[in-house]
Amino acid sequence: MTTAGSSWQARAVGTILRLRGGKRVLASTDDTRARVAQSALRPAPYAPPKSLEGRTALTVDLQGDWPLYDVGPVTEEASRRMVYLHGGCYLFEILPAHWRFVAQLARRTPARVTVPIYPLAPRRHASDLVPPPRASWPA
Repeated sequence: MTTAGSSWQARAVGTILRLRGGKRVLASTDDTRARVAQSALRPAPYAPPKSLEGRTALTVDLQGDWPLYDVGPVTEEASRRMVYLHGGCYLFEILPAHWRFVAQLARRTPARVTVPIYPLAPRRHASDLVPPPRASWPA
């Protein structure tokens, strides 16, 4: 992978992840299965950190078994809408760092950012979460 054209911040995050071993979780099938089993035993919380309260306009709505959080600016009207799909490969829950990034996006753009908390594998399968392509979609 080339870093040409990447910001220094993106390169720094990549370096930090490598040094901390952040990608080792998925380095082998056995390591991944062990981590998924551990997450199923003790599911991680997904709620936004309390530090976002008062700094963002925060609401939650339940759509089936999916909580949908809306995060927006408190000081002005949101002029855009976004959907944020957090990292975690559909295996791991949203992290506080993701929430901080969403809050920053909402305040700086200004936008209402919808954050779906989707069910994770192995309880759900990708075919349950991602709709199949439709003939009516543009090519």
